[in-house]
Amino acid sequence: MKGLINREVLSNPRSRRILLATFITFLALSTYFTFFTYGTLIKNHQETTLMRLFGIVNSTALLIDGDLHDMLMSMYPKKDDIDSTGDDMYYQQIQALLKANESANMLKTPLYTIVYDSTIHSYEFGVSSAIKPYFRHLYKKFPDQLFEQYEQGGMIPPYKDEFGHWLSAFAPIKNKAGKTVAVLQADEKYDSFIKIVTTTIWKSVLLSLLLITALFFVLLRILHHVLSRELKDKAALQAANEANKNMSHQLAASLNELKQTDEFRKEMIANFSHDLRTPLASVSGYLELVLNDRDHQLKETDTTNYIKIAYSESQRLKRLVNELFELSKLESRQIKLNEELFSMPELAQDVLNKYQVDCKEKNLTLTTEFAPNVQLIKGDISWIDRVLQNLLDNAIRHCNTNGFIKITIFDEANRQHIKVCNSGEPIPKQDLPFIFDRYFRSTNRLASQTTGLGLAIVKKIIELHRGQIRAEVDGDVTTFRFSLSLL
Repeated sequence: MKGLINREVLSNPRSRRILLATFITFLALSTYFTFFTYGTLIKNHQETTLMRLFGIVNSTALLIDGDLHDMLMSMYPKKDDIDSTGDDMYYQQIQALLKANESANMLKTPLYTIVYDSTIHSYEFGVSSAIKPYFRHLYKKFPDQLFEQYEQGGMIPPYKDEFGHWLSAFAPIKNKAGKTVAVLQADEKYDSFIKIVTTTIWKSVLLSLLLITALFFVLLRILHHVLSRELKDKAALQAANEANKNMSHQLAASLNELKQTDEFRKEMIANFSHDLRTPLASVSGYLELVLNDRDHQLKETDTTNYIKIAYSESQRLKRLVNELFELSKLESRQIKLNEELFSMPELAQDVLNKYQVDCKEKNLTLTTEFAPNVQLIKGDISWIDRVLQNLLDNAIRHCNTNGFIKITIFDEANRQHIKVCNSGEPIPKQDLPFIFDRYFRSTNRLASQTTGLGLAIVKKIIELHRGQIRAEVDGDVTTFRFSLSLL
């Protein structure tokens, strides 16, 4: 329908009401026609099927020797006296007759005889055209018509018994004296019958509805021509409004971006001012003491010590400036990762080699535990190197003398996990949620020990690599653990 009616017509309320009314009328006519046809065809096919079955059993029953059938039932009075091979010659004679008529009439279910046993007031199965006999088994849920019309035969409309859902017809089998000794019954599965009828119905309905469908689409085309001109002006107005709305959204987004950029700039300036003030003051103060010592009242050892302190603070200032710029670039997403495949254990071992001297000075034990066959990681090796260096700097700084540092690497749950553990005074648990915040220092750490930016940089690098990081404390062991997705 969308091919015949454009979207503008479909979006118009009045057009939709007209189309809806047309569609409902078409649907009502189609539904009525379908149900009327369905009921009529069901009834006609049912009558035709029953008449066909009734004709088959009547003609076949006349061919069966009633005296022979009666003698067979008398000779074998118990259930399954005729076994699965049906080796009695009288049974085989009647069975062959039934099998021939089943094949000749192209029946989909076996023909079979039923006998009324007056001693138990119930029906039992006799001879069947099926290969396997079902001899003298009780017919538990027989239809009422079988009892009411046992002597003259009849047709049984849809019914259910212990074997399924059926349409059936039966005819009496008489002996030479004219006495009914059994009935012959033929069936058709009702499910198969319904499938055939349904197929026939759909063919008839679809053919009959073609005309209505054609008329319906002709009406749609007429409505399209009538309504399309009315909707052209509305479409043009909507397009103009949409363009204005898009422009407003773009202006709002640009304004918001400018606002964020300005806030970031102000925050960066504030951070610079805060972080640079202390080392600058130290450098300036100690150099001023040395420069103002015109009378050489300071001892040579004091002068040397002041210069060393000024130099140390200048190095701290340099490190702080580098880390501030680095963190600013990471937070502003200006970093473009140069990703490549690399081995995390090999990188970790290279980084550890750089810290052998620092660890020896504090008598620290460096150990590793790398799981065998860990997979390669895809990432920017220079930034991951920086992560490991920052974590090792932090571990060495806070590890107790004669303590240990351990790096563990293993794969689990489609991720590679890296742990850096160190002994020493642990981070207080109340500080763990904030340990990766910029400028945050734990309550048991000295302010002069670090810039407060190293762990913040680590977190930003891991986030850029779509990874996760957290700090854990277990006794006197502090662990920084991060994970990266495997390929």
